[in-house]
Amino acid sequence: MTTRRLYLPHAAPGRRDLDAQTQHYLRNVLRLSAGATLDIFDGTGGLFSGRILEDGTIKIEPDQSGRGLARSSLEVTLWQGLPRGEKFDLILQKATELGVSRIVPVACERSVVRLDAVRGETRVARWRRVAQEAARQCERADVPEIEAPMSLTEAMTRSPRENEARLVFDPRATLPLSAFASAARFTLLVGPEGGLSLEELSATQNVKFVPVTLGPRILRTETVALAALAILAHLRGELG
Repeated sequence: MTTRRLYLPHAAPGRRDLDAQTQHYLRNVLRLSAGATLDIFDGTGGLFSGRILEDGTIKIEPDQSGRGLARSSLEVTLWQGLPRGEKFDLILQKATELGVSRIVPVACERSVVRLDAVRGETRVARWRRVAQEAARQCERADVPEIEAPMSLTEAMTRSPRENEARLVFDPRATLPLSAFASAARFTLLVGPEGGLSLEELSATQNVKFVPVTLGPRILRTETVALAALAILAHLRGELG
């Protein structure tokens, strides 16, 4: 039986009012009524249990079940070149399941999708909901951070973190991802459809990115990050 779970930001023990959207979700999606219990996660690693009260509020208590996944030992930031259509939703959903910590949508030279400030804000709100739902379904206690879209040039102004492996996927590379399995944290850069241009690849190496390969096959943009996350999780003993 699937665990009934609710994402509730800033959850804390006590009695809490619920907004109309959350009440609708409990009543019409989860089909829960007064007296029902469910698991609650706050998106930052906190786990709680909840009981719906007669007046539509919820009583929150510390979790005693042990359910819900603790934070992954992997600390992975994904810079994902903006793809077309619904591919980004797929990447968000599956990367959340595989333990990604943060996703940064980046506009690259070959990106077809271009978002202005208004469209970007609307998309980010939806992307965050996708990540929240994926975390709920896979029983993560935290939700990855989804940043606003930015250009690759802007992203590259960020300084490397301590003990971080900065890796860019390039089918011409010969160094395997597994060579960096012992790194404390990662930033993975995946290009859009058509990959990164030669100029972009050269620029990334100027800011400490190392070209790596996942093998001889040419993978689609929506496959690269998911394969890389799965490999890293396996090497850390969190998958398979």
